Amino acid sequence: SYRADRTFYNFPYTFGYLFSLSIYAKAKEKGKGFEKDYLDLLRDSGSMSTEDLVMKHLGEDITSEAFWEKGIELCVKNAEEFITLTSS
Repeated sequence: SYRADRTFYNFPYTFGYLFSLSIYAKAKEKGKGFEKDYLDLLRDSGSMSTEDLVMKHLGEDITSEAFWEKGIELCVKNAEEFITLTSS
């Protein structure tokens, strides 16, 4: 559960969730061939900063709002779909 009074606790979960959604958006965008990029990203994940890792393997800048908005857009789309399906 999300706790507004414990930002230090929430950050890793929020970061991981949005990071995974942004990676998923990149996979959908790239299509075939993404699997190799993803496996390479996983291999290097313990030896590089997150900024360098994402730039090297995904060609994305995680310091930009656009990277994070890709993940947020998926959240919004899923929420809207849920509302539509449960409203009828």
